[in-house]
Amino acid sequence: MVRTRNLWGLSVEKVWVPFFKRCNKEGITTIPKVTLDDPYYADGSVRLGLKDMAAIVKRNFEASLIAYAEGKSGVPAKELMKKR
Repeated sequence: MVRTRNLWGLSVEKVWVPFFKRCNKEGITTIPKVTLDDPYYADGSVRLGLKDMAAIVKRNFEASLIAYAEGKSGVPAKELMKKR
């Protein structure tokens, strides 16, 4: 059984790779195809391109949470809490 690896608490194979493949397709990111097709180095660590982009997403998410908490998000809480 292959153990799923996590990066920032999210599955590399189930979350990060599909997310960044979509971002590449839409022109938002330019992570090399080889990195997304094989996201690990031989020693099992996550490739730098993927690791770096995930860190940027994490920082942006943190900033959004902080802005919301400080009332600076511009989006009413009622809208954020709607089920989608």
